[in-house]
Amino acid sequence: MFLRVLAIICITSIAAGMLYLAPPYSSGFVNGGSIGLILGFFVSEKWRQKAESENSRLQEFATTDPLTGLGNRRLMDSELYRRLAIHRRYGTPFSVLIFDVDHFKSINDVHGHDVGDRVLQSLAKTIAATLRDVDILFRQGGEEFLAILPDTTIDRAVIAAMRVREAVTGMVIASQDRLLKVTISQGLAEVQPNENSDALIKRADLALYAAKRNGRDTYFVELGQPGLDPVPGELVNQSTDLAVAPPAKQTSAW
Repeated sequence: MFLRVLAIICITSIAAGMLYLAPPYSSGFVNGGSIGLILGFFVSEKWRQKAESENSRLQEFATTDPLTGLGNRRLMDSELYRRLAIHRRYGTPFSVLIFDVDHFKSINDVHGHDVGDRVLQSLAKTIAATLRDVDILFRQGGEEFLAILPDTTIDRAVIAAMRVREAVTGMVIASQDRLLKVTISQGLAEVQPNENSDALIKRADLALYAAKRNGRDTYFVELGQPGLDPVPGELVNQSTDLAVAPPAKQTSAW
């Protein structure tokens, strides 16, 4: 409302200034026209700032999952496209980690959807705090999540999955008069040469399904080798010295 009133004042001042600049009144230096131009600039700048703020708010709304505050599927697709472009240009590795909550339907059925929502919120918060600052966590939909791990080969991604599993194991959700424990199954894959995002996610999904078929509460890896089924994550880097791996929430590589 204030900007509209100011705009009317500006238009009136500019019109008056143009009359004042016409002969025989053109001798004045500071006049209504110049005042109007100054006010007009002020109004246009305010409108520009307001438009930028509104655009930023709409962009955030369009790319954020309202329940968990994580990036949604749209933002995930955009980030995967960007990571693939970097990989193709510079050969920079990255891995993806897909996970979902084990027996989530039972949680909703037994404890109610409010508790199910709290499980997803706690899961998002716990795993985001466990991953590195450079890693990006998204909610794909439902109880399924995906993390992009930049500059991470599959052996280091397995360490990330191990830490995520340990962090989730320590989660406790209050449900009326009892405490609820949850577990997750995870699937991992490292980007392969000339691979697109759909193929990469499909391989990680295959590993996730393998984890579910093998008892859940574990993590499997799809190695990108034709004819080779996903393998347990523990088999990928048995020789890795986990004791010297960097702690969680570090910006260095896993």
